Amino acid sequence: MEKEYGTKVRLLRIMLAVLERPYGYAKKQLATRYNKSEDTIEHDFNAFTTAGILWHQDEKHRYAFAEE
Repeated sequence: MEKEYGTKVRLLRIMLAVLERPYGYAKKQLATRYNKSEDTIEHDFNAFTTAGILWHQDEKHRYAFAEE
């Protein structure tokens, strides 16, 4: 249960970070910020996509939410 709760909290924190600074973070920066691997952050982004949350990335691979 603790791991699941930790994952949910991280997902929400990533969402908040990206909302506060669109195109402000690359996956590597998020991995460092949340002390996780880039693969974990990739899985997080896949979870967002599966949930219907769309992302854009710029030429420097920084992320922002896509408008519908």
